[in-house]
Amino acid sequence: MFCQINGIRVYYETYGKGIPVLLLHGFPLDSRIMIGCMEPIFREITGYQRIYLDFPGMGQTEVSRHINSTDDILQFTLDFIDLILPNKEFLLVGESYGGYIASGIAVKRREYIQGLLLICPMLEPDFSKRNLPKRTILERDEKYYCNLSLKLQKEIDSFLVIENERICKRFLQEIPQAMKIANMETLNRIQQKSYGFSWDLFDIPNMFSFPALFICGRQDDVVGYQDALKFSEKFSHITVSILDKAGHYAQVEQQEIFEMLVNEWLKRIRSA
Repeated sequence: MFCQINGIRVYYETYGKGIPVLLLHGFPLDSRIMIGCMEPIFREITGYQRIYLDFPGMGQTEVSRHINSTDDILQFTLDFIDLILPNKEFLLVGESYGGYIASGIAVKRREYIQGLLLICPMLEPDFSKRNLPKRTILERDEKYYCNLSLKLQKEIDSFLVIENERICKRFLQEIPQAMKIANMETLNRIQQKSYGFSWDLFDIPNMFSFPALFICGRQDDVVGYQDALKFSEKFSHITVSILDKAGHYAQVEQQEIFEMLVNEWLKRIRSA
């Protein structure tokens, strides 16, 4: 469905009824990556309204001349929350860049947040400051891989740690298709000039008290995991899981463990 925020035609999808859960995708992707990893979990339980948002210039949300920085995308998301969830408590989930925006929301709207889940979060916007493991591929289904085009092989090799048929098919459904429809001219400008907040996320003075879960890939050579460990010190109730045999697609490469951890996080929130 669509709504209007400051003249921007905004696309989002909702599923279910109950406690609101706002889910934010990575850069430059769209909500299908979040739907793909979270709906299998929520379909098995009741009592949650899931809200999947497309950021400006990504998915089906329009680009705008007013969106020129990550500060602007954060404010856009806060405006969306004020429109769709006015003065309501909610759960917050963010993947990669969506994890950075979710962390900003946690700072700006902490009184409304009941729980935070970050999946392979991008918490250091400066690429040169990230502490990253060496790029590696741990497993490959050669029979399936050899039947792919060289173009698809290159896309898969640049991202995945585990290259089997199930994971590759999910990747091809969620990542390249989303990137094809992204407004890369605008997004490249943001990434090159204003990718981080104008304030330091790690410099917040107060601890977060709501239940949190960070899930990272041990072989994630896009954002790493050490910034998540550093940021976790700001939380008094947190589980941090660094999954082996997982890169920047940990929610799919280690799907069974991922779903178990998310269910445990939801249980902690219910009992808080």
